[in-house]
Amino acid sequence: MRSGAGNNGKDGAEGARFKHVIGTYLHGPLLPKNPAVADWLLQRAVELRGQDWDPLPIDDADARRASTVAAARPR
Repeated sequence: MRSGAGNNGKDGAEGARFKHVIGTYLHGPLLPKNPAVADWLLQRAVELRGQDWDPLPIDDADARRASTVAAARPR
């Protein structure tokens, strides 16, 4: 959590993860602001299907720029 009070207003923590489940406040754009979360979800889905996760390397400069823009927008 970069700003705000988080889930409990005390420690700044936001959301939760247990095994293959993510719990967060989905009112905002979770995946565009967190491409690593999108990658993690895709990896878990592929592995749960019993397949290997071996993505090709990609140039993710556009995703990083989009994440920066999305994160900078007012809430």
